[in-house]
Amino acid sequence: MNSVLADLLTNPAAIDTLRTGLPHAFEMAAVEASRVILNKRTGLAQSTTGQEVGVLRERVILGFLFSQLGEANVQLPAPGASMVDATVAGHPLEIKTVTERGLVTAKWTSDNESVDQVLEEFVFISDMLLVRIWWDSFQDSVFYIPFEVLNETAASFPDFLQSQRGTNNRGVKIRDAFMRKIEGHESTVRVPVFWQRSEEAIQSPIVRYINYWTELRF
Repeated sequence: MNSVLADLLTNPAAIDTLRTGLPHAFEMAAVEASRVILNKRTGLAQSTTGQEVGVLRERVILGFLFSQLGEANVQLPAPGASMVDATVAGHPLEIKTVTERGLVTAKWTSDNESVDQVLEEFVFISDMLLVRIWWDSFQDSVFYIPFEVLNETAASFPDFLQSQRGTNNRGVKIRDAFMRKIEGHESTVRVPVFWQRSEEAIQSPIVRYINYWTELRF
């Protein structure tokens, strides 16, 4: 277990900061990842959230870790090293964010051959920091799951991965039953959060840049 991360997520002041800031930060990430598409059925434009929202949410969590632990304790991986999202106090860490009981992705894949390889070779190599988003609800939401818990549970749960076949399989997922088991493990650190939406208007990046260029015209 990473005692530095575990201590952070049991520190009352840090928990209060996390609970206060996380919902609004994730709102900002959703707005930043928003895009406008044309509904082919109705012919009307509609707003949707792009897949890049996952990366933006990870940056929210990394920002929290940097602000709380400092650059001496948090290092980002070298370019091209995509196995983990950060190293915290010497321990590799992978960050996952999903809405409610959405399935957690073990590894993104692009074709059926890659799926087969992941199903055969996948092993956990780091701690996991999981955030489950529960809008308009107060529930356990932030989970620090040590590598030992992941590894030991996987050994007793051999069929913990699942995937869809086809050209757009969207990655190999971790079964919900496995996630429930590790989220409820006695060594997992849990932080409840009240996911209340703010009433503050959040300006999208495109609007911000439109205003920027418009102001330069005068």
